[in-house]
Amino acid sequence: MKIIRKYLKLIITFSVILLIYCYSNSSINYPSWVNKSRINNEWIPFSWVSEKINGKTREKVAIILNCKINGISNVCSFQLDLGAEITGIYEFTYSSLPKSKSDEIKRLKSHLLFRNQEKYIANIDIRLGGNTFKTEKCYVYNEMGEKRNRFLKTDTIHLGTIGRDFFKNKILIIDYPNARIKILNKVPSIYQNLLSKIEIDESGKIILPLQIKRKKMRITFDTGSSLFQLITTKKKIHHFTNSKNIDTLDVFSWGLKHQVTSKLINEPIRILNHRYDKVKIYVNHTGQGIDESTDAMIGNALFLENIIIIDYPNKQFGILK
Repeated sequence: MKIIRKYLKLIITFSVILLIYCYSNSSINYPSWVNKSRINNEWIPFSWVSEKINGKTREKVAIILNCKINGISNVCSFQLDLGAEITGIYEFTYSSLPKSKSDEIKRLKSHLLFRNQEKYIANIDIRLGGNTFKTEKCYVYNEMGEKRNRFLKTDTIHLGTIGRDFFKNKILIIDYPNARIKILNKVPSIYQNLLSKIEIDESGKIILPLQIKRKKMRITFDTGSSLFQLITTKKKIHHFTNSKNIDTLDVFSWGLKHQVTSKLINEPIRILNHRYDKVKIYVNHTGQGIDESTDAMIGNALFLENIIIIDYPNKQFGILK
């Protein structure tokens, strides 16, 4: 965890950039991640990262999955970020690996609004637990990551982000209390009765229904937004609460510092008939990194005592409290 903690600021910065990127561009078409091994029913453990922000230790800032990558002897780590549309590897980190890994980064003509070229790595395997997932073209996040002269053999290399495309046509179960996930082809029978139909758009973005009294809203579920139970914009905060500010956090995005303030939602909220009391919502005053197409974004913090089930093929979501 020393390596992960050391580069936490990089992880947070990447998350913000990925949010801005993913919520401001059209859907990206890349080959799917295919499980090339027999489906393994085992749980895959994840780690939490914590860090001091404004002098206070904030727990569970990011979900980190350790894995193995073909051609790399070190253990690698990826952040689990369902706010990111596409799974990718950080260019600077990959290029710092031995044997001139930068030579493996290939280029495509870009269709993105603010890039001249897209970059990818051909034929990448990611081994998580007993499963090996393969893609013909793994996206490269341009000029992201860290430049290093060398990595020690014992280093865990934080290499990229696992986005929601990784789970296309799959079932993802996140067991927050026990810090573990499962990736399956079908929903286990014990969870079937928990599932409800939800919105999942073409890019795999999950939109959950939220209700406060009789007011119904749509919120984006994003595991990359770990710090916040809910976060919204200054323009939309009145839909949730008019209470006073509780605290303030300094957040960095695009190299600039801005503040987000929190408020208490006085009324209980309901998500898929599950009640949550005394929920804290943060206000992002700049609006950067917020999905403007919905009313707010919901992060890991609200579900820390729950198991959630995401059935991507059937557009269903379940909560086990």
